[in-house]
Amino acid sequence: MVPRIKRRPPGFPGGLCDLCGSLASLDRQSPRRANNEARKDEAAKDEGFEDAGEADGAHVEGVGQRGGCGATHRSWRRVGDFETKCQAFSASPSPAWPWSRIGGMPTDVSLLGTGLLGAPAGRRLLATGLSLTAWNRTASRASALAEAGAVVASSSAEAIAASPVSLLFLADAEAIRRTLFAASPGPVLAGKTIVQMGTISPAESRDLAGRVSASEGSWLEAPVLGSGPQAISGTLFVLAGGRKELFSRWRPLLLRLGTDPLYVGETGKAAALKLALNNLIGSLTASFAASLAIVRSEGIDPELFMKVLRPSALYAPTFDKKLGKMLARDFSNPSFPARHMLKDMLLVKEEADACGVDAGVARAVCASLERTVEAGLGDADYSALSAAIEGGRGPKG
Repeated sequence: MVPRIKRRPPGFPGGLCDLCGSLASLDRQSPRRANNEARKDEAAKDEGFEDAGEADGAHVEGVGQRGGCGATHRSWRRVGDFETKCQAFSASPSPAWPWSRIGGMPTDVSLLGTGLLGAPAGRRLLATGLSLTAWNRTASRASALAEAGAVVASSSAEAIAASPVSLLFLADAEAIRRTLFAASPGPVLAGKTIVQMGTISPAESRDLAGRVSASEGSWLEAPVLGSGPQAISGTLFVLAGGRKELFSRWRPLLLRLGTDPLYVGETGKAAALKLALNNLIGSLTASFAASLAIVRSEGIDPELFMKVLRPSALYAPTFDKKLGKMLARDFSNPSFPARHMLKDMLLVKEEADACGVDAGVARAVCASLERTVEAGLGDADYSALSAAIEGGRGPKG
């Protein structure tokens, strides 16, 4: 049996629905209507409709997931761009759309830090129909978001005051401290939620959470795996740590940036998991660069090396993503700059030391990244560490 397509009235602002690619209209359901829809969807799900095929050739759809286009889509697990899995609305902490109506604030969400990840994340939020206030220490770097429809704040205090929730895409814990606690005028954090989406250590996250709490605000850590393209498409992997009820409250927002936000545990747990994953990024890239340098030094065709590597259990997709940059020594258009990778690997080393784990591998990667930065490649893609590992030697022959 094929479930019928349920469409919402058009007319609300939105972007493109990632589930089907059609023009999205923001689904601003009331909690009562959402609960009624949830009961219908649960009943349909119980009848086995989740395995239905295409409906009228319009959407491959199923029960329980509505994309921004207003149609009901197939995947029960993935909610997509919008918080449309109805039972999520039934939880009382979930704010009704639009969030800016809470306390009469000007915008739905504020974003602080418009760099390589923050700017695409801001464009994503605007594309899904949210109103956005943006702030960056260098104001000119927020101009692209202004052209896309964001309000640009003149200070971090103004940005945080504009919305009930603020997303931080700042370089490190020190930048967060300066932004939240050393700015003049300082932001008023009382009644606000701060969502930290960068990479910092567990200890730093716990310290910042305590300071925000002391200011009567709320702290949620939500570091992500992915870069600009994933932010634009809403497919970042979001890892959340903090009070579970706070995660539940702001999960609708996180769903606009990532497909299936994962609650890891109390504050510090998501930060630790993110460091463990970034350790793999750094160490895998360094190991691949060293292997590639050995192959090239002996005059072996790198493609022959890859032909052996790709079908093996040793292969990781990141190898092919960075291969071209390493071979051409062209590290422009970075997905993540080397200086930020060095910062993360130093945090990995510190965390390993604190946990009593041998940090030898992290130290070696840090040393390569330090030479990369010293060579003037700090703002280049982190694959530039291959130049430091090669030691300036070209291939034989």
